[in-house]
Amino acid sequence: MNRVMNEEFSTLWQAFIDGDLTPTQAVELERCLQDDSQIAALAAEYYVEHRLLSLALCAEKPERFTHATLTRMTTSGCDFSRKVQSRLTPVTAVVVPLPQPRLWWSHYAFAASLAAMFAALVMWWSSPVPSVPLRPVATLVLADHCTWDGQLIVTGQRLTTGLLRLQTGHALVRFDGGAEILLTGRVDLTMDSAGAATLNFGHVTVRASEEAAGFILRTPVSEVTDLGTEFTLAVNKSGATDITVIEGAVAWRGLRTNTADSGTILYQGEGVRLRTATDATGERLTPSPTTATPTLAMQLHKLSLSDLGRLISYDGFEYAFAKSISRNQDAAGGTGWRGPWYRNQPTNELPLDFNPGLNLQMPVGLLPAHGGRMELPTEISKPDTYRDAYMRLFAEPIELASNGVRYLSLLVQRSATHDGPTHHWFRCMLVSETVSNDRVGFGIMSNGCPHLLSRFGNSNSNNPIHNTESYLCVFKVVCGRNSPDQTFLKIYAQQDQVDRHEPANWTLVGQPGNYNGVLGSIHINNGTDRAWSVDELRIGTTWSSVTPRLELKN
Repeated sequence: MNRVMNEEFSTLWQAFIDGDLTPTQAVELERCLQDDSQIAALAAEYYVEHRLLSLALCAEKPERFTHATLTRMTTSGCDFSRKVQSRLTPVTAVVVPLPQPRLWWSHYAFAASLAAMFAALVMWWSSPVPSVPLRPVATLVLADHCTWDGQLIVTGQRLTTGLLRLQTGHALVRFDGGAEILLTGRVDLTMDSAGAATLNFGHVTVRASEEAAGFILRTPVSEVTDLGTEFTLAVNKSGATDITVIEGAVAWRGLRTNTADSGTILYQGEGVRLRTATDATGERLTPSPTTATPTLAMQLHKLSLSDLGRLISYDGFEYAFAKSISRNQDAAGGTGWRGPWYRNQPTNELPLDFNPGLNLQMPVGLLPAHGGRMELPTEISKPDTYRDAYMRLFAEPIELASNGVRYLSLLVQRSATHDGPTHHWFRCMLVSETVSNDRVGFGIMSNGCPHLLSRFGNSNSNNPIHNTESYLCVFKVVCGRNSPDQTFLKIYAQQDQVDRHEPANWTLVGQPGNYNGVLGSIHINNGTDRAWSVDELRIGTTWSSVTPRLELKN
């Protein structure tokens, strides 16, 4: 029954069957029957099934059982059906003659069929319900000394609808609709959708730009609609709610009051306390004349940097030689790798090229590059080099079928000259060691536009890069056991200010899909007609780990 009916009707129906239907619930049940003819028809069928089941479990003599069953089925079923239909459209009463209480062999056969039907219903009811894929609606952007109740959540992880329980610390959650919520201390927050949530308990600070206006945050006693503002919300154990506006405006109302007669708009510096869901006016809060409520930006600035994460693999290409080949196994610098750089078709004798002492430039505010860079020259004499990538095995493979997040960053630069008219592309792929088709990555197309690549479809940008300029590419891989895997790409030019935390707006968002492989190696290659340079390759657990800021050098 739950598979067909919605949750609200299922609750009301169970109360009706159990005989616990309150007057209020009876009104709601009638409304459901009137609003949906399909539910009304199904209700009639389920009522007959309920009666059959209850009668099948009764210990009676066969004669009494058969007669009572036939009579009750006919009377109760028809009466209930007429009641349901009368709420939908006027109907003409149908007189159904009651059968005579004569017993034939068919009656006993009918009783046997009841038992078979009951067994089938028990098997159906006990069969497992297919799991519904969880839908991501937000991202955990920052986690400062966080402990979670019954959950293991890491920075960068996509968050699905459902309950989120923070025990200690600070956590910044960014909803896909654009609103940001900073959770402080013990907080119980239900993620309802990309544009709505319910604060069951705790203290939060909410910021929503004009683009995210309309975000709704409910509590046990209130509903607050963000009008493009910043505000705090605090809910105690009894459900009483304090609303304080830091800047902008919010609209609020008591949760169980008439919208037209309840609530108002609060502006900067104003606040209200609601103690019950029927409170239509609230109790005005007087702001402190000496202590201003800190903004979200101020709170984030004061947080410790425990969310820097861990740098897993790094190579700054600090090599003393300009050329090598795979069999030498001497391009083994950096940390966090299971072997040196190599070409996956060493028989071609294609070299590994480096440029000692010449770096690409990082964007403003990040730790500068040092050591040297990797070169991907043109190879016009060997046009079939698509599979002859620079490859390296990283130390900690990425299990796509498990929950987790990985970030990768590297600098790229496209040369100004080319040796042919077409093959000007660049690619960086993470390749599975277990499933051949499971690979994800990013690149620059021959027209200079970035794109994301996966077997579920590519995502392309329309904004090309410029020759001879350095660009920082930050690539994110989100893995999920019960939710789709997905990739993201952000590209920064040298003059751009790199986001301190994971950005709200990515250059590209990849197609979601479910992978089962284990990513264990990185493949970097280019088209044969244009040369590229690569520098400062990092793989880490957080955004901060692959975008090291100059101010945090020590």
